[in-house]
Amino acid sequence: YPAAAEGARPPPGYDARHGGMFIGNWRHRPNRDAARWLVEEVWPRVHHQLPGVELKIFGANSTASDLALSRPEIGAIVAGTCGNLEKAMRQHRLLVAPLRFGAGLKGKVTDAF
Repeated sequence: YPAAAEGARPPPGYDARHGGMFIGNWRHRPNRDAARWLVEEVWPRVHHQLPGVELKIFGANSTASDLALSRPEIGAIVAGTCGNLEKAMRQHRLLVAPLRFGAGLKGKVTDAF
């Protein structure tokens, strides 16, 4: 777990971070479902309450239809791969994990700590 590892750098302060993020490989059906549900159902409600907050969705193996989920008008951007996961997580204030099915403790949740 990157943030909990001995000797890990403390996270940047609140003001140095922005927006929210979701990460998941698009080949994994629960991740694809989560991203679609997040952009189509959840984020419009968040945007209504917090219009300046941006969501970035990262993940490998996206298709053209996955990338087409981006909705800039509500600040939801499908960004493809993030390159450096730790760096991406340190830049965002919120990690969301809107998984509606699947099993087990999600690594993305423990990594956020």
